[in-house]
This record gives sequence, C-alpha cells and structure tokens, in this order.
Amino acid sequence: MSSVTPPANILLTGYDPDADPQELIGPAVQGTIGILQDAAKVASVKRVVVTSSVVTFLEPKEGKYVYSEADWFDTAPKIIMQQGRSAPGALKYIASKVLAEHAAWDWVEANKPSFEFVTILPPWTWGKSVIADPAHIRPESSNYRLLWAASKARDGTVDLVETTDFTDVLDIAEGHVKALTTPGISGQRFALIGGSVTWQDTLDYLATNPVQGLAVPLGQPGSGKSFFDVSEKTISGEKAMKQLGMTYRSPKDTIHDALTQALELGWKP
Repeated sequence: MSSVTPPANILLTGYDPDADPQELIGPAVQGTIGILQDAAKVASVKRVVVTSSVVTFLEPKEGKYVYSEADWFDTAPKIIMQQGRSAPGALKYIASKVLAEHAAWDWVEANKPSFEFVTILPPWTWGKSVIADPAHIRPESSNYRLLWAASKARDGTVDLVETTDFTDVLDIAEGHVKALTTPGISGQRFALIGGSVTWQDTLDYLATNPVQGLAVPLGQPGSGKSFFDVSEKTISGEKAMKQLGMTYRSPKDTIHDALTQALELGWKP
C-alpha cells in the first residue's frame, strides 16, 4: 500500500509538499459539511450539488481498467494516515477530495435532509473563462496543465504519449446546471469527461486550428499514439451523457480557446 503513488499528471504547485496533510483535509471536509448543514436550515433548498473530482476514482488497478462513479481511491487516505507529512503532496490533495466527498455522503445518509444531493466530478478544467482573470494562468490553475505542456513542447521536453483528461469550463458549468435541474438523479455521482488526449493529440489539434501568436512544434504527427492507444486507465463519462444529457465542446476548440485567452492574459510560453 505504501508503494502507491499519485497519477503523474497531477500538478500541485503552490502547496508545501511537506505540510501537515490536515492543512488540506481539514478545510475540505469541514467546509463541505458546513455547506450541507447550512443548506438543511433553509426549507426552500431542493437540491445541493457538490463539486468533487475524478481523482477520487483513481484507486490503483492492475492492467487495463475503466474507472466509473462506482470507484473510490480509498487507499489514498490510508497512506496519508501511515505517512503523514512525508506522503506525496499530490496524494494529500487526493485524500482531501476523497474524504470530503465521503463525509458529504455520510452526512446526508445520517441526517436525511429534505434536499436532494448530487456530486459532480470533473477532471482538469480548460477553456476560455467568461471572466478573464490573470489568475487563470498562474501555476495553481487548471489551465496551467495545458500551458505547461505547450511550453514543454516548444523546448522539446514534453512526453508526447503522456495522457490527460479535461473538460471545457463551459461544459462543466452546464453540467452543474443539469445536475441541479434534471429530475430523478438524487443520490448520484457524475463524472464530466469532455476530452481525453495525449500531448501529441494536442499538437495535432493545434496544427489544424493554430493559435495566433503561438508557435508549437508538430511533434510526431501520424504516429498513431492516440489517447486510447496508450492509456491503460480511462475514465467513463457515459453516465453523465445518458442521465444528464451532456454533450461536450470539441477538444480542438477548448484547447484553442484556453491558449488564446492565456496569451491575452500575458502568458509567455
């Protein structure tokens, strides 16, 4: 169990990796429960939707595996209990997400509030924000994952077959609205998976839909190493598509919009 490591594509910039894990776990759990407790005091609240994360799925599995809403990364909190401050920083973050969502479901089960309860689980959030804020290009931002890869591609150090999942920020917003308004979905978790790419896929998209002012290499186009060729572990977004009626923007458009806005906000690759 102690040999488990967090997924390589989780970046935790701006957080002290040697910090007490409770600096992440305590606020995550207490904040989530506090929202539910306050909502329970308001009779007009009909449904509460909590934003969790697909990292709560990623329990280590052997061989090829498709994660779904039935999965929980319960090994992460156990390792944190064993290793404390010495646990990987990203694993502390994952544990905080797992424990916060578990705590929410446990609270709802124990207290039987009058409102319905749903959780939404997105991956990396990319795209063009309606509110353009320089914070969207800071290292702690979700878009920074894409910006980092674009910079690495320019200097030739990006792993072209590394994989990542993402969803457009507009689709995640729509997913929350659907989770609030779709009847008959109380007590459900929904993964919002808009796109799954390797960095070569990303470079291919940029070659056909270039971003003005951003020169990126072609990598190895036509290599055949697409996401589903190289990824042993995938996350199913089928449930949200079927029950919420989710459809998603083109990955090509999401990547283009995110990089275009980043340049406008002053990002320099």
